[in-house]
Amino acid sequence: MDKIRLPVLFLLVITYEMTAYAQNCGSSFGEATGEVVSPGFPGNYPANLNCSWTIEASQDLDVVVELTIEQFEVEYSESCLNDSLMVYDGASIDSPMLVSPSCGTKISWPAHPSTIRSTGREMTIVFTTNDAISAGGFRGTFKQVKPREDFFIVVDLNYGTIYRQERSSVKAEALPVFDLLVPIAVDVDPIERKVYFTDGASAIIGRIGIDGSNQETLIASNISVPFGITVDYVTRNVYWTDSGTNTISVARLDGTYRRILVDENLDTPRDIIVEPNGGYIYWSDIGSFPKIERSFGDGSYRTIIVSLGLGQPNGIALDETARKLYWADERLNRIERCSLDGSQRELLKAFGTDIIPVDVVIVEDGIYWTDWNTEGIDVADLNFQEDTVTFIVNGVPTRLLDLAYYSSIAALAPTRDCSLGRLNSGCDELCVLVPSGMKCLSVSPVFDMCPEDINISIKEPTVVEWRKPSVSSPSAVDVDVTSSHGSSSSTIVTPSSSSITVTYHALDIFGNSAHCSFSISVTYDNQAPRVIKCPDDITKELPPSQEKVIVVWEEPEVVDNSGDVSLIQQSNQSGSKFGLGETDVVYVWQDEAKNTAQCKFQIEITQGFEGTGKNGSPAAVVILSILVAGLLLVIIIGGIIWKRKREYRGTICSPVTNDDMTGM
Repeated sequence: MDKIRLPVLFLLVITYEMTAYAQNCGSSFGEATGEVVSPGFPGNYPANLNCSWTIEASQDLDVVVELTIEQFEVEYSESCLNDSLMVYDGASIDSPMLVSPSCGTKISWPAHPSTIRSTGREMTIVFTTNDAISAGGFRGTFKQVKPREDFFIVVDLNYGTIYRQERSSVKAEALPVFDLLVPIAVDVDPIERKVYFTDGASAIIGRIGIDGSNQETLIASNISVPFGITVDYVTRNVYWTDSGTNTISVARLDGTYRRILVDENLDTPRDIIVEPNGGYIYWSDIGSFPKIERSFGDGSYRTIIVSLGLGQPNGIALDETARKLYWADERLNRIERCSLDGSQRELLKAFGTDIIPVDVVIVEDGIYWTDWNTEGIDVADLNFQEDTVTFIVNGVPTRLLDLAYYSSIAALAPTRDCSLGRLNSGCDELCVLVPSGMKCLSVSPVFDMCPEDINISIKEPTVVEWRKPSVSSPSAVDVDVTSSHGSSSSTIVTPSSSSITVTYHALDIFGNSAHCSFSISVTYDNQAPRVIKCPDDITKELPPSQEKVIVVWEEPEVVDNSGDVSLIQQSNQSGSKFGLGETDVVYVWQDEAKNTAQCKFQIEITQGFEGTGKNGSPAAVVILSILVAGLLLVIIIGGIIWKRKREYRGTICSPVTNDDMTGM
């Protein structure tokens, strides 16, 4: 009986665990607050999940759903194709996406903070996994909150104030920005809920929470008249114009990694906006030749899109949905628009002296602008088919300048990947958008040549020299270079010296920095190089008809324990010509520690004689042969003469016989 019950019990356990996972993998929530976690949390989630949770806020209250991701650890893969979390702004996956597929340790959007708010009463969370690697999963909390915030941020030039003005009422409140003198430009980061502003008098760029908290000064040096500012909430960058230096610059939202993008052919650049999902920036210039230009997000491919019939295009705005560019011309008192490339230009409204438009923004199907005549904010439909309506900020007529709009639903999931939520897309410094995608942009000074490490062998104190590295700036600004060794590009090392590190530090006027360093390693060496082959002495005869003769020898060879040997002296080259006499040929080598070795041999040139032999016999042998032949000839002739003399003497001295006498 027991043997039968054990498998049944085991099956019950397995069934229970699978049911628990299934119950956690998707459900509907109608509570005011709650928690949603991945199956198995806080343990690893199982494979092959396709979970969907729907959160619905109360129908009796004017509320929406706010989700905060408290913990997040999902298997990372390229484009999050394996395991991923997604959040939709509605009751199904057909709703707009609030969080694009996310994996790793951070949700893709928004990057900071990890809080997502629906625009209506419902939100859908989808979590899918494959059959491979598992991870810790996620934990999120949700609650019902009031609907979206919806207001303008507007600059009051008369009172030196920045207001937060509700769009649907006259309610307004001043942001408590301290030490604000002459505010000029504003924009809003809808992700971190911060207002960015410029001060023309104190020449700074700062930011403050939309609730008036955490004021910071971001840029306060090497800036003159910051006239326009725009936040790219996708790339997490801020762009601004400077009409004092006639430049357009970019930096990260915290003011770091600052770089000048445009610094030529500008004359009082004014307003600036960014097209987050298009990869362009647009700006107006209100100088002697008014114009509106655009370029890629990195400042390249700059193009003038409007230049004729302009007075003073103070404010520009973008309608990304309709792909239209709007501008308010303060001098000509009119509002116009065109396509993003400058084509299809339209005059929307030419005002009389009753309206002076200054800055302009597009909100849904309406166009809003600040008006120096009515001293408020005017609004009309995008085609000006209805009458213009004016409302006064806080009920107090004043001189309003720059205008920005904030909505808690303005920043949904981007279609381009260049946010800090994706680790800056792998860029070390700036990530900017261009029409083809994202692009990494360098801002820090660049050392064009950093010396390589130096390894040196010495036997006595020695001066080590190196080439001082040069540096350049991507923004073409001044760079200050300091060194651990001062202005010198040399140092003295001794045999007892340890490794020395030489460091150069480059700092540009924007605070961007770079480093260059290399080491000097010292080895003691008192062993001289060793000559392993040195030619023997050479003797050669010089023909009488020549003054010199060519002498060739095999080159000597040398080795050293350090491996590096230099030939510092060579008195003669092999194949050189030598005259009569003796010549010492000397080779001298030196290793890195200045230990030396020598190879020395002698070349002797003697006088020879003219050759007569058919085969080129030496002259001395030929002459000797002639002398020997002559001597033999003398001996032979002498022998003949001697013989004849002897015969002659014998004839004279012989005795006379009787026969001889008889004949007489």
